[in-house]
Amino acid sequence: MVQANPHVSALTVKKRNGQLVPFYDIHIFNAVESAFKAQYSIPLESELDAHSKANVRKVTDSVVKWCEDQAGKNKVVFIEDIQNAVIRELKEQGHREIAERYSAYRRLHDLKRFESERITVQKRDGRVVPFMHEKIVIAVGKAFSAMQQGAPLDDQSRRDVIEVTDRVVAQIKALSAGIFTISIEEIQDIVEKTLMKSEWHDIARRYIVYRDERRRKRDEEKKEPQGISITMAEKEGLEVRHKDGTVEKLDIERLKLVVAEACHGIEDKCSVERVLQGALKNCFKGMPATQLREAMLLAVRPLIEMEPAYTFVAARFLLRKGYSELVGKEISIKEMRKAYPAAFRSSIELGVKVQRLSPKLQDFDLDRLGKALKPERDLQFQYMGLQTLYDRYFLHDKGRRFETPQIFWMRVAMGLAVNEGEQKNERAIEFYDVLSSFRFVSSTPTLFNAGSLHSQLSSCFLTTVSDDL
Repeated sequence: MVQANPHVSALTVKKRNGQLVPFYDIHIFNAVESAFKAQYSIPLESELDAHSKANVRKVTDSVVKWCEDQAGKNKVVFIEDIQNAVIRELKEQGHREIAERYSAYRRLHDLKRFESERITVQKRDGRVVPFMHEKIVIAVGKAFSAMQQGAPLDDQSRRDVIEVTDRVVAQIKALSAGIFTISIEEIQDIVEKTLMKSEWHDIARRYIVYRDERRRKRDEEKKEPQGISITMAEKEGLEVRHKDGTVEKLDIERLKLVVAEACHGIEDKCSVERVLQGALKNCFKGMPATQLREAMLLAVRPLIEMEPAYTFVAARFLLRKGYSELVGKEISIKEMRKAYPAAFRSSIELGVKVQRLSPKLQDFDLDRLGKALKPERDLQFQYMGLQTLYDRYFLHDKGRRFETPQIFWMRVAMGLAVNEGEQKNERAIEFYDVLSSFRFVSSTPTLFNAGSLHSQLSSCFLTTVSDDL
């Protein structure tokens, strides 16, 4: 079985962005397995045959052996060196075509990374962001979809979208061979001209109209007075009431920091000011402090239909709610990253105490498993997915949830690994890594019952029934 804990504990991998991460051989296994599946046109979700699996394992073991040798020379190895080792082992073991396909895949992604670093885009608010051709695909796709009354694009239309996008990207790249910045308006001009030259006249007109409508909407928003809600809130002296009965003035600056944290990383799509003003409109004098979270959620949910990225903002508000229930106080997403290991232990111990979890879970190395948690994966959730877990799956006692996403995944993983003997900690981390990265999610009975006193994990049974018909 492929290990999900650091196989070579003394080795650290340096990624292209400079980040240092532990070495996991499962990443090598997955990369080689994907290369084999691509070679034989097998869907990623399907399994390889036994012979191919054995070849994948053999290549992986050879690369891991090379990494072990590196650990004795240098504790840090570059990701590019590991990928070179994969190509070398594929060739040496007779899989030359797969090696060439893997090498071509690397070159393609290296080129994409180079272009994203070479070309930057200046947004209308002055910010400069990396160039991403995927956004042009989305914009052109919306223009084509608008001509079909929003219906899904057929295969031919999708090919046309890709063709137009490729022409636009080629023109942008040809503007300069060096590093340069292009404005969002210039990109849209190129899209418009490309549609016209490609004789997509109706779609070009629709795109022109869409740009004009967006421009007018931006102009209208500029005319609206800014900060009205904040000024009114300050004049009215909004107050919040705590559980102990004390009342204090609503700290708008602190509220703004909460909203800013929820929008972090997606500020180009989500407006802190818009969410803040919407939340303040939902506040009233003397409201319970706990309802501030609901006020922020109510402000964000309607925005999801207009900009899907707001689903992550809503999810982060819900995360803070879950965090505060677990640790018993208000805590930020950043602070929770450090608090996760201790909170994990407390969650397992409480679950056993209130007879929701099996005492067998306390036989695991809780400190080790707590350190293996990846808090950043909480941010992968969209709102509906997290709301479903919060409402139906997270364990609770007397109305208080004592699980958060990463604790939930690890608890399920522990339930799956509980009979793995001396290897149960390693197996739990392996299961956790697969579950928390969404590569595989168990069925509902497993998610409900894993690690519980009644650990029934099956969602159906296959049996035989005697029949003389």
